[in-house]
Amino acid sequence: MEAHSRRSEKLRLDFLAIRRMVRDMSTEPDFSTHDLVAHLCLEAGRIMEDTSVEFALTLPEEQQQRTDRLDRLHQAGSDIVALAVAAQALRRRYCLASV
Repeated sequence: MEAHSRRSEKLRLDFLAIRRMVRDMSTEPDFSTHDLVAHLCLEAGRIMEDTSVEFALTLPEEQQQRTDRLDRLHQAGSDIVALAVAAQALRRRYCLASV
């Protein structure tokens, strides 16, 4: 009977912890969420900064170099979009003010 009582108490405590986690997730985000959104935006800006000079130059004449540059442009654009989507999702989910 004592083992059953301990299991019941553990289940009760686990349930309370889960309820607390769900409640905490649905309230205002903590500072780290705001920080994460800001970091995602900063990283997108870094990608733009790191690649802007290369993409502002004339495309190379050689086909393989042109293909490589366009591949890098596509990858940079995809990465920026992915970071922006993640930041937007967090902003929407937690109704953050402007970052």
